[in-house]
Amino acid sequence: MGLITKITGIYDAAPLKSLPVKEWDETIYFKPLTGLEYDTVRELVGSDATGARHNTQIVVLKSLDKSGVRLFKNDDVDLLSEKGYLETIGRVAAAMSVVVTPEQAAKN
Repeated sequence: MGLITKITGIYDAAPLKSLPVKEWDETIYFKPLTGLEYDTVRELVGSDATGARHNTQIVVLKSLDKSGVRLFKNDDVDLLSEKGYLETIGRVAAAMSVVVTPEQAAKN
């Protein structure tokens, strides 16, 4: 087995992480942000976007239900930016952006 196969296998086999979001009376599920997803967020929000906009885009892109189905559509970013609490969105985005070490990934 090649290294790339091993790496992708670890990612694919990792269970979804869960984060209770009391403000939304919901538990959000996700896999941590990948490099490609990070680049997608940067591309979607543009180079002059605020950190708040980046965080909102991460939440929209990564939030799943427990079956792995996306909770938001890409078009929801504007409404979530307008109506979502900055602190809540920041906390959820931070959880989704945690860098996982190879040792942590192997434990999952």
